[in-house]
Amino acid sequence: MSWEIENIEAIIDFGKNSATVFYPKENRLDTISHNEVLDIPKKLKPNNIMVCEDSHMGNARHKRSLAQPFTVSQLSDLRNTLNDTQVKLKLFPQMSTPRACGYSGLEKSDENDPKSIHKLLSDFPNTSLKNPNWQFEADMFLKEAWEYKNDTNHFCNLARRYDYSDVNSQFIIDNAEKIASQLSETAKECFGFDQVYKKTSNKWKAGQIKSSSIKMTQVYSVLATLRDEHGNNRLRPSTGNLPGWGYVSRHILCMSPFHRRGGVARSNIYHHGIRNWINLKAKAEGCVDIKNKRRGGPSSEEDTKKSFTVQDEILFRKYRSQYCKSIKELFQTLKKIIDIDSES
Repeated sequence: MSWEIENIEAIIDFGKNSATVFYPKENRLDTISHNEVLDIPKKLKPNNIMVCEDSHMGNARHKRSLAQPFTVSQLSDLRNTLNDTQVKLKLFPQMSTPRACGYSGLEKSDENDPKSIHKLLSDFPNTSLKNPNWQFEADMFLKEAWEYKNDTNHFCNLARRYDYSDVNSQFIIDNAEKIASQLSETAKECFGFDQVYKKTSNKWKAGQIKSSSIKMTQVYSVLATLRDEHGNNRLRPSTGNLPGWGYVSRHILCMSPFHRRGGVARSNIYHHGIRNWINLKAKAEGCVDIKNKRRGGPSSEEDTKKSFTVQDEILFRKYRSQYCKSIKELFQTLKKIIDIDSES
């Protein structure tokens, strides 16, 4: 782990005109100006950590910014101060803040959010925190990735619009046995390659995978990162090759708690695939309706959904990890098959 809860010395949240800083070791809350935040590292001990939401300090302010309080120049000065004081800045995924507020039971506010974040990090120390990359302007690499993801969204929408009757859907069905032969038992279960016909008929053979059991929406979403709507291989403009898993997982499927706009492929996999599978597996271990609980707490007074217990959280993380590894397996298998087909 790249951070330890006992090393977190300050947690910062930004309001419109001021910032709130929670010092957990002193159980103290301060309200200061935005500019005063830049001097916080000078007040902390070396090797200790200050935490802030990624949306506030992960990017610099530009003319259409609402959440970012600092310019490129100010963040560059902060980086120098952090280096001089040997204090570390860790970025908390803003998408997890509502979960933190729900879990802590504190009303969401500028004053309470730092306390809620600290409570979540204390009880769930595996929560991801990101290092700042200090790259404030979108470079050509990111612009290419954004365009690639937009195209992936389009291909997934087209497939859904025409009820998965295109060449890529047929590619999945035609290669079902080949795909399954290279997947682990867990991955086959995740994506529906574990159901076969028991008897031969005039339409299928015994042992053939049932096409109706394949989780087409999820499998198609992975294949769409490798083939366009016509079945042509998708080559990255900058490399001239099929994309690799690192590029796809981070920039196209957005498999990170720091994702902003995940896109259609991510939604197909996470919202419609992984959530149902985790619920099914958790039920088998005695958890009731984990799908209908929140990892944080109620989002409103009318919300009656219960919060995750610690056991729920353990099971959720366990099966999410298995599913995410299965996505990687499926991607690598599909890419291998496409590479072989391209060479033949």
